[in-house]
Amino acid sequence: MIAFGVRDSVVVFHGVVGCRTTIQHLQTDFTPNSGRVPVVSTGFDENDVVSGGLSKLTQTLERVVQGKPRLIWILTGCATALIGDDIRGAAARVEKNHGIPCIALNTTGTAGSLYHGADLALSAILDKFYLSQRKSGRSKLHGLAQRKGVNILGPALMGSRKWFWDLEEICSLLEAADIPVNLALTHNTSFDDLAGNFARAEANLWLLGEELPEFQQRCEHLGMVQWGQDAVLPLGVANTEEWYLAVAERFGNLKKAKARLESDQQQVTGILKDNFNASWVLNAVAGKRAGVLTNAGFAAALARFLFYDLNIRPVIVGLFADSKVALERAQDQLAPLKEYCDLKILENPTYFEYGKALKEYGVHCAIGQRHERVLVEGMKIPHLALGGAYFFNSFRFVPWPYMGVRGFLSLLGEMGELMERMFHDKEGWQNNSFIELKCGS
Repeated sequence: MIAFGVRDSVVVFHGVVGCRTTIQHLQTDFTPNSGRVPVVSTGFDENDVVSGGLSKLTQTLERVVQGKPRLIWILTGCATALIGDDIRGAAARVEKNHGIPCIALNTTGTAGSLYHGADLALSAILDKFYLSQRKSGRSKLHGLAQRKGVNILGPALMGSRKWFWDLEEICSLLEAADIPVNLALTHNTSFDDLAGNFARAEANLWLLGEELPEFQQRCEHLGMVQWGQDAVLPLGVANTEEWYLAVAERFGNLKKAKARLESDQQQVTGILKDNFNASWVLNAVAGKRAGVLTNAGFAAALARFLFYDLNIRPVIVGLFADSKVALERAQDQLAPLKEYCDLKILENPTYFEYGKALKEYGVHCAIGQRHERVLVEGMKIPHLALGGAYFFNSFRFVPWPYMGVRGFLSLLGEMGELMERMFHDKEGWQNNSFIELKCGS
């Protein structure tokens, strides 16, 4: 995910064609308002599992360097990692013979999640372009003036399925509060910025609550501030106000941030004022019980949005996370809701556990990722996917965010579709069901 966001680079994938196809489709998320990063396969097949695929990797790299990319990534699949092809040795030969930086990473699915992969990639970037040069006395930090602005960390990992449009809105908010955005890690990030300007920022502004321990350790060596791991994501009106004012107070101009909030609220009000469809949706969803299941930070922000902005009761909230600290951060963000909602929080639940809880609490709808849609709708519960990374179904073509005050318009439109399913599709599912439903179902 990190490699796809770096312009002027090429990804060499050393693995089987099925994994390469998955990568190609996940890469689609990085296409809007960004240059396409080529993914070149080495053509690894079943014969290479026996005899080794290093020769194919070497041949592929020799073809790739002819295009003179600024950076080459070598990423592996499970099969190639299993047989132990020397990808780091191949990368070293490319650098020695052609002078092109080359980063080789073991990205097998068995090694860990997307967060682990991001930690590996970001750490490798700092090792390659900053820490190794500091050790050799050629540090790019030498002679820097006062650091200014922020790097935005993890936009593709925050959990929103509209993350690339959300990133644009977040950048717009920051700049309105006199907070310069140095670069995003990573989306449409130029090689020159990545290799030369990362450490010019005052801080890394995190959009995820997960830990990236190797990356964080390296940032400490560079003297960089880390901010935002505990902050709620700016999803909807109430969350945005909390997040934005905190960021502006720490890094920018609080007065200008308040002015931007007021301007955005006026824009939203102007669109929704005297709009019968909007009032219909807002009244129809108020008081309904909902289930939420997605990445921990996004799930917490989504549950808060449902309650604070729409008066929906998020009675079941499922949190997916790699680390205990990410779960704790989401729990802290959800704590204020417990006074008003009969809230049940599930940490890394199985889909069976989540489905059982939805049935037990009698929810009217469920909001999360496409992965559980068949389960939820199979239980005759309307479902809406707002989070997650997908394969073959990333249909986000309209350039409007979920994040920010203005993102409320996108979210309200999504809730309108969900309301239709609550009132009409659910009845149709029940009428067409081959399973006899008990009274009161």
